[in-house]
Amino acid sequence: AMAMSSCLAGLLCCAGLPRTKEEEDVFPFDAPAAPEEPGVAAVVEAAAALLPGGRLSDFQRAWCTPAVVSIYLRGRKGQVHAAAEILAQSLAWRAEFQDILTGARLPEWQSDFRVLTRCESGHPVLYLCYRHHVPPSNVRAIVEHGAHVLETAVQSLRGGAQQFDVLVDCHGFSAVHLDCRSLVGIMHMIQQPFRDRLR
Repeated sequence: AMAMSSCLAGLLCCAGLPRTKEEEDVFPFDAPAAPEEPGVAAVVEAAAALLPGGRLSDFQRAWCTPAVVSIYLRGRKGQVHAAAEILAQSLAWRAEFQDILTGARLPEWQSDFRVLTRCESGHPVLYLCYRHHVPPSNVRAIVEHGAHVLETAVQSLRGGAQQFDVLVDCHGFSAVHLDCRSLVGIMHMIQQPFRDRLR
């Protein structure tokens, strides 16, 4: 337990350090953006119309970058209205979890699930060990924890990378972890809000 605490403390300390010159060279913030696909603006406009009030909040609009919206457009083979439907689902979800996604409120940690490191290619690596997973009784807390980590992973993408890897250590897995109540929320989160982010 002490070793795990030391490891987590080290990771938190490292996360707060400024980037070195070497990191800036390997993971530039200003990597060339992909050209905007036709229909991106139309998808955003159509998605906004599907939301309560028919408009986007500043938080939602800031997330609708060409790179993000293109994921939904490709997911529906260029069909604007079909892409808008799943984008609207994601935008509604992000509004519901805005305080967690922005860091205004920290989740109740349910395990050691976290962003562990980042590959030289710019793809983050997430890690989870079942040994350190509390009994899955608080479904909302599990989803909030996952949302915080996945959002951190997306914010950690560098060098044009658009996806992340997840490493699951099954050491300590038991019948307790077969409780599937949280799976609906987790699968919905991966299916739309973090669509195509798993490599």
